[in-house]
Amino acid sequence: MKKLIIGAFLTVALLAVPAQLMAFSMMEFTSTDWKFDFAFWNGWSGDNHVYDYASYVDLYEGSCPDYQLGGVRIGTREDLPHQIDWAHTLPALTVPPDLVTRAKLWIDAWEVDENDNYVRIEGTVNWDALNHQFLDNTTYNLSHVEDLGFWNDGSLDVTVFAGEKKLRVDGAILMMDYCKTVVPEPGTLMLLGLGLAGLGILLKRTK
Repeated sequence: MKKLIIGAFLTVALLAVPAQLMAFSMMEFTSTDWKFDFAFWNGWSGDNHVYDYASYVDLYEGSCPDYQLGGVRIGTREDLPHQIDWAHTLPALTVPPDLVTRAKLWIDAWEVDENDNYVRIEGTVNWDALNHQFLDNTTYNLSHVEDLGFWNDGSLDVTVFAGEKKLRVDGAILMMDYCKTVVPEPGTLMLLGLGLAGLGILLKRTK
């Protein structure tokens, strides 16, 4: 009897806790030479391109992932948080001179039924809302972003703001192709400088 009373008390207590106080968690998986094709997961196929780098963030409520119940629920309802934040780890880049040649952010969200949701990526707010469809797979093209610090501050910060009563955000994948500029070592630069100096002296003597 005592166990039943304690169990009932805990159930009521959990129901009384606002959703803003419930634990949101995430797991991140990074990979190189990663092919964007998730047809076997959910029937939606990617672009089948092999990216130099990918960061997959799995969002979930509670202390561990629950792949059957899905991700984090947000919304304009009073009992739901109005936004969800996460970050993707970036590869070590110095932009410029390193060059990002292709970049996409794919957000997996469910039950999206209005266009009032919007996404903030790395502090900017000029990104389109989540797609207006029941099963949302929204892709943001970041290939031409040249904002200072966008690619070289260690992480790409993302926020989804809810504009409807309830939706679910399951996760996101950042995919990148990039070219790293080879910076000459100091010894190589010194030899190059001496060679140019010697060439200058030789040209001066020939005159």
